[in-house]
Amino acid sequence: AIAYNNRGAAKYSLGQLQAAIDDCNRAIYIDPEYANAYHNRGTAKSKLSQNLEANVDFAKATELGSELR
Repeated sequence: AIAYNNRGAAKYSLGQLQAAIDDCNRAIYIDPEYANAYHNRGTAKSKLSQNLEANVDFAKATELGSELR
């Protein structure tokens, strides 16, 4: 999950937003309690103006209460 999340963050930095979301999806599939993956996916969705979906991800990240890695 960490590797997919990190790769997603790298793709986000390159402007590959959908690919970043796809990698975060994989990270969440592997570890559904990985708060940072929800946060990163929300950030990419927000950049794509998918604000409602982004807010759901941000809320889930907060709910999990994990320190962002």
